[in-house]
Amino acid sequence: MLDAGKPFFERRTLMQSLTIIVPCLNEEGCIVPFYEEVTKTLAQKDVAYRMLFVDDGSQDGTLREIKRLCGHDNRVGYVSFSRNFGKEAAMKAGLERVDTDLAVFMDADLQHPPRLLPRMLEVLHEENVHLVGAQRKGRNDQSKSRQRLSNLYTRLSRRLLHDLDPAGATDYRVMDRLVIQALQRCPEADRYTKGLWMYAGFPTKWIPYENIERKAGTTKWNLSHLFGYALSAHLSTTAFWSCALTGCGLLFTLLTVAAILWLVLDFSKTALVLVVLCVLADLQYALMALMAILLCKTNMEVKHRPLYVVQEASSAKNAAFK
Repeated sequence: MLDAGKPFFERRTLMQSLTIIVPCLNEEGCIVPFYEEVTKTLAQKDVAYRMLFVDDGSQDGTLREIKRLCGHDNRVGYVSFSRNFGKEAAMKAGLERVDTDLAVFMDADLQHPPRLLPRMLEVLHEENVHLVGAQRKGRNDQSKSRQRLSNLYTRLSRRLLHDLDPAGATDYRVMDRLVIQALQRCPEADRYTKGLWMYAGFPTKWIPYENIERKAGTTKWNLSHLFGYALSAHLSTTAFWSCALTGCGLLFTLLTVAAILWLVLDFSKTALVLVVLCVLADLQYALMALMAILLCKTNMEVKHRPLYVVQEASSAKNAAFK
């Protein structure tokens, strides 16, 4: 059992260990700058840390750069997938290999600024909280339409998912051992880590920062990927859409019956009634598509397939600290 009243470690110890989990996909140009920035930032800090890169099936020289770092710094480790399984799988793979007091998710492109990490660690220690997150302010690198869609998603999440995270909340969060073990005990294949943080229920202390452009390369998140991610997040986190599907199905059945009765009683409205029936049929097909997605997700869960396949890995779990 997880008991918030009995921490897994003494929160006031002078030296704690930290695992920095770095999911990466085709980030060849970012690996070394990320490593250098993190090591420079934490050089004078009272924390023993290691970096765990999770290569999500990169097709460039990302793994080569990671291995080169491993060769001269034993605080660096890696896990490499056989193919691209997605960022959520990479985050889970990293989380499963954490046995330190603290852990943090960071992006390799330096849009999660390492300079913020010491402050996050201080807040976690001084304010006796379990979870500290970075809140991004301003997205001048996004188009107006994309910003509007992002704001719409935030409002929907707050209403439907009861998501209390502020606008601009990121995955850049430092967790203590209690939160780490809570997430490690969530075995589902259809993962949404922000939803798992909500499920765990630990309040997050937010530290704002101005948006930073990526160090190198291009973003892997186009509009279709973001839409799919948002849809998966809602379907995996809340039962609202299943309930809505049932309610809409009953409503459309009643409307269809009413339209047929209208046609029987008044033949002069034939064309209008046929249009109404066609619209209702289209809506029913859309709902059937949503039902198919839900069934597909259920099918994937009951198969109990592994969320990822590791092609190779270093001895990251036993990496030395400094």
